[in-house]
Amino acid sequence: MPSGSFSTVAPAPGCNGQDGDRRQSPPYDFAARFQQDSVGRIMKRMHGSESGTWFWTCHEGGARGTVATKEEAVVEVERAYTRRIVKADWR
Repeated sequence: MPSGSFSTVAPAPGCNGQDGDRRQSPPYDFAARFQQDSVGRIMKRMHGSESGTWFWTCHEGGARGTVATKEEAVVEVERAYTRRIVKADWR
């Protein structure tokens, strides 16, 4: 994982692949955290035309996208969350 501002990128809570849980099991589903707050999610796509790519989303502001690697997804969540904190897109 690239060195950045996030303290952790950990498996998303409740993602155990059991009891009909449709979410993916680790190591393909991660919660991006800054300090104690969950600020985003990173998941590997396992099916369909985008299989093998990584989907990312930032909870605040709704930024999201798809990239080739988990490391790129971490960078994108960091970038989106940082832009939100500094209000870079506010007018």
